[in-house]
Amino acid sequence: AGGGGSFNWPGNHLSESEVTSSILKDHTNVMSVIMQRSRNLEIIRQMWHSKDAKTAVEQAVEFNDPAVVVDLLSVIVLRPSIWNLDLCLTLLPPINELLQSKYESYVSGGAGSLKLILKNFGTVIKSNIDTPSTSVGVDISKEE
Repeated sequence: AGGGGSFNWPGNHLSESEVTSSILKDHTNVMSVIMQRSRNLEIIRQMWHSKDAKTAVEQAVEFNDPAVVVDLLSVIVLRPSIWNLDLCLTLLPPINELLQSKYESYVSGGAGSLKLILKNFGTVIKSNIDTPSTSVGVDISKEE
C-alpha cells in the first residue's frame, strides 16, 4: 500500500486525518493530566520556598495525586535532615497507598521513603509503641 495518504488497516479505511484526530484526542487527555500535575508541583515548590517543608508536604498529600507524592518523595528522601516525626505522620498514609499500587515506580518510591523513616525513626517509633507517652503531640526531646 503506497504512500497514498490513507492507512489500510484490515476492515478499516481511515484517512490520515482520521488517524491523526484519534491520536490527538488521547494526546489531549494525557496533556491535561500532565499540565495539572505540573501546576500542582509548582504550587508545592512555591510553598516549599515561601513557607516550609511540612506545609508543602501537606499540600502534596491534599492534592490526592500519587504521582505528585512520588515526585516529592524522590526529592525529600535525598534530604534526610528535613525529616521529623511530624513529617512522617503526614506522609505515612500516602506512603501506605503507594506501597499497594500497581505501578512499580510508586511502590519503589514508597518503599524508599519507608526505609528512610524506619532507619531514622524506627527506635523512637518502637519506644513510643512499647511505652506510650501520656502527653499529646510530638515529644521533641524523644525525637532528637
